[in-house]
Amino acid sequence: MNATSSAKNNTVNHMQCYLPSNDHNSNSNLLNYLENCHLRCYMTNVRSISNRLGEFQFFLDAYVSDVVVLTETWQTNDIPNPLFAKCELYDVFSHDRTPRGGGVCVLIKKQPGISIKFVELADAAQDLEMVAFDIIQSDTALPLRLIAVYRPPSCSSSVNDLLFSTLN
Repeated sequence: MNATSSAKNNTVNHMQCYLPSNDHNSNSNLLNYLENCHLRCYMTNVRSISNRLGEFQFFLDAYVSDVVVLTETWQTNDIPNPLFAKCELYDVFSHDRTPRGGGVCVLIKKQPGISIKFVELADAAQDLEMVAFDIIQSDTALPLRLIAVYRPPSCSSSVNDLLFSTLN
């Protein structure tokens, strides 16, 4: 299911869940859990959040979103996340690229009974534009790990290998 923003023809896509286990019973339990949790996730390539602050604030007001993933934020450490994110409503995790370009940011709606645990990446993976975290609901034993990655089209094969080994 896709929703399209009229501004600059940016497309907002629902994220897909990939199940790593080959155990059909385990996947079936996870699918049942996901079907009942009704997690609304959106993902878009913003190509500079600073140039789209008004559009992004409109999006946050118009769409009820539990998780929002932004790629190519073009953010730097000079611009704090609260500038574009409603920090009273969302926990914000980002990995900015230096210098200009790239970057990934994830906003997770603050909800009672839900905790967020940031997943530290290995030292070798620190240069990857990746944010990983677990969403933990207090009344269930199943955490949901979400990983947001921006992979530039010009990535070398060694960066691709690092990315795939980190995801495994």
